[in-house]
Amino acid sequence: MRLRYHIALAWALSGWAAPAAASYAAYTGTIGTERVTLFLDDGNAIVRGVYFYDRYRTPIRLKPAATHSLEGGIDELDADGIPAARLRITFDAVAFNGSWTSYRTGRMLPIHLIRTAYSSYGAEPVPILQAASTDRYYFVIPSVATGDVRAIEVHDKSDGQLVRTLVPASPACDRGIDTVVVKKTHLRLSPGPGCAGATFTLEP
Repeated sequence: MRLRYHIALAWALSGWAAPAAASYAAYTGTIGTERVTLFLDDGNAIVRGVYFYDRYRTPIRLKPAATHSLEGGIDELDADGIPAARLRITFDAVAFNGSWTSYRTGRMLPIHLIRTAYSSYGAEPVPILQAASTDRYYFVIPSVATGDVRAIEVHDKSDGQLVRTLVPASPACDRGIDTVVVKKTHLRLSPGPGCAGATFTLEP
């Protein structure tokens, strides 16, 4: 797809082109007949993405890639980090249209997405889906508009409802879709220059 206007990202059938910048974007739409939600994180010309099917709400990671070498699309990764499907998308205004193709079966499905939120350099609030999740919960950073992480939303996969909001004692570092790290029954935020880390215990 080729992202024009403000998004520093490009996805196109013939190639991608974008300046190095930091941006976040959220999209909703369909792959085939299934409703999906997609989040993109673009920083220093590296695109990271994650999406889920709204029926299951289990995050599916997209393989990180440099914007200058994304000709032909971007890979979807399975739970073991192996490419499972290829997404090819063209961009028109604030919409994506393209195809999803399974590497295993060759099945191809149409993709239609509409951008619902966008922020450059954290200037506007964009909820960022986290790639890490548990069997029961998925996590969303509600906003990094302040330049750091001040809250983590815990959502139930069964219905998408907000279960609780975790608040670090001190603002944590923003690492896009990889801000939250899940280790068994604990959720961690790694420390970094100018911001503290945090650890929370999750329910069994």
